[in-house]
Formats: sequence, structure tokens, C-alpha cells
Amino acid sequence: MKILIFGSGSIAKRHLNNLKLLGYNNIIVFKRKFDKDFEKIFNVKVVTSYDDGLLNNLDCVFICTPTSIHLEALEFANKMKLHVFIEKPMVHDYDNLNLSKNAWLNNDKVFFIGYMLRFHQSIKNIYDIITSKKFGNVYSARFEFGSYLPNWHPNENYKNSYASKKELGGGVVRTISHEIDLVQYFFGNPIEIKTVNFNTGILKIDVEELSESILLYNDKIVTIHLDLLQKKYHRTISILFEEARLDWNWQTNEILISKNLEEIEIIKPNYNFELNDLYINELKHFFYLINNNIFIHSLDFQHALSNTELMLKIYNNG
Repeated sequence: MKILIFGSGSIAKRHLNNLKLLGYNNIIVFKRKFDKDFEKIFNVKVVTSYDDGLLNNLDCVFICTPTSIHLEALEFANKMKLHVFIEKPMVHDYDNLNLSKNAWLNNDKVFFIGYMLRFHQSIKNIYDIITSKKFGNVYSARFEFGSYLPNWHPNENYKNSYASKKELGGGVVRTISHEIDLVQYFFGNPIEIKTVNFNTGILKIDVEELSESILLYNDKIVTIHLDLLQKKYHRTISILFEEARLDWNWQTNEILISKNLEEIEIIKPNYNFELNDLYINELKHFFYLINNNIFIHSLDFQHALSNTELMLKIYNNG
């Protein structure tokens, strides 16, 4: 398997290291400028041009560049008929979304958008609880994420990151779209959206730091809170069923189900959870899809289009 990785940032390096852990060593990295030190440190070849002969006979690409330049890599992959793993979100604006619809036509290769939270056992458990209707229908749900942007990469100036720059596809909505994906995973698409996005000025960046959304369905209301300001990492899901309430917290990684103010069940993981396991498991699933010629799946191109459209509606205030 010959693999090309577009990009060399933190997520590209994570995938590179994980690919090697899984035994994939024939890896090339595409960078704008040649980087001999990067080649030595990661034991890979670096290319800077699409005309480089090293790009012959590729099998798949990983698109890990800033969102604003995803389309260029996607068009290359489509032209070369390669399997694609693309980091979320697929693109950053409506123009690129419309162009992307023509960038993956009649392609009998696997397309996979990287929402690693889908591979979290607690998320799978919540999905099973919802679909089983064990506690009846869902009336409402709330998804929350908060994390202080300057702490993401302490050794770097956060103001230079793509997450801080509008033109690169930054801002909390376009950078943190996992909760949007989980809403679709659990409940499908809403019929109406109401959103307020806000820049407090605290971080002195030109994108929104806070976002609050209400997603309306025929039978439920779902809300999403996203922010780049909370000093302590925060990620939770709360769901109100007809017969119970479900609460999940990233830090404890426990699902608490309560009824009539009484705790009735705590679902705990039966293994030692490591964040990198999610990335390893999504890679394994990507290659499973390739090896079994499975082109229609829950994180395929059609979902990427739908997810990007919903994300852009929220970004553009509904």
C-alpha cells in the first residue's frame, strides 16, 4: 500500500505515526517546501510537486491540510483514482462545497471523512440506546464542547494556526464539527436551524470563539454549544428520553442513566481508554473498507456533503 499524506501539521503527524504502527511504511508526504529534517525525523519521502515521480502508483491519500485547501488535494485524488481519507470538515465554504460535488464523480474508490468520535465505545453505546428505544423516544438533547485554543499546541502561537484564521477555514464551528456529526449520527438532519456565533475579542482572532445552535426536528429539539474559551477541557452529551435521562462526560467516560431522580444504570468502559485508540480504530476501519470494496458507508462522500452543508448552515447563522 503506497500512501500520500497532504500536510505536515499535528493531525498529519498523528496519522503518519499511526500508519507506521499498523505496518504501513511506504509513505510520502506532500509539503509546499522541501523539508530534509522532516524526512529524517519521520523516515519518509517529502515531495513538493505533483509532477514528482514518487507519486506514481499511489493507492490512497490522507488529506490533512488546512480546510481551505482540501479541494486541491481531493481533485488530485479523484483524477488519480485513489482512495481518500479526508480530515473534517471536507471544505470550508459554499463555493468549495459546490466544486467538491464534481470532485468525486464516478469514482469506485473508498472515500472516508475522519470523525474519530464515531469509534468511541461510549458513543456507540449511546447510539445503541437511542435506536433501541429502550427508554422511549428522545424529546431533547444537548451537545457541549469547550477547550481553550491557546492550550491546543502550547509550543506554537495559536494566532498562527488555521483554527484562528477565517481564510483558512478556522473558527470554532468549522474547526470543531464533531458534535455536528454526532447529531447527524444520532438523529439525522434537522428541519430548521437557529444559531448565534460570537467573537468576544478575548483571543484577538478574526473568527467566532463561541457558538450556540438550536436544531429543530419534528419531534425533538437539539442544542449545540461550542467554544474555544474554556480553560478546562469540556465535552458532554445529555439526552432526555420519555422514560429516562442520559448523561455522558468525556472526562469520566461514563454513561449515567437516571429515572425519576434515581440513578438506574452506569455504563463504564471495560478497557483503559486512550485517545489515540480512536485514531487507530478509524484507520483500521478505513483499510477494512478498502480491502472489502465497501464504498457506501456511514462516513462516505454523501455523508461528507451532508455534514459540510449542515456545518456551513450553522457557521452562517442558519
